[in-house]
Amino acid sequence: MGDVMKMIDYIIQYIMPTGYRIKHLRNKGLRIGNGCEIYRSVNFGSEPYLISIGNDVRITSGVKFCTHDGGIWTLRKKGLLQDARHNLWEILPG
Repeated sequence: MGDVMKMIDYIIQYIMPTGYRIKHLRNKGLRIGNGCEIYRSVNFGSEPYLISIGNDVRITSGVKFCTHDGGIWTLRKKGLLQDARHNLWEILPG
């Protein structure tokens, strides 16, 4: 099933028209304003619902949004973070 979803995402990202891609990204939880241009090779990470793009924003090829990097886990394992709660912040370009 995972391979099928990767194939569908690839087709949507690299083959489908921009309007369809933006609709697909919104369905995945990404908030996108009006008049945006998103190039095909943009990576929105594993948690696109943490990204909110304003109006009239252009995101060019090769941009990668890091929504989850495991940093909290590393800090806890090293004993540098005692609080078990996760702190989440949005990425707000534009």
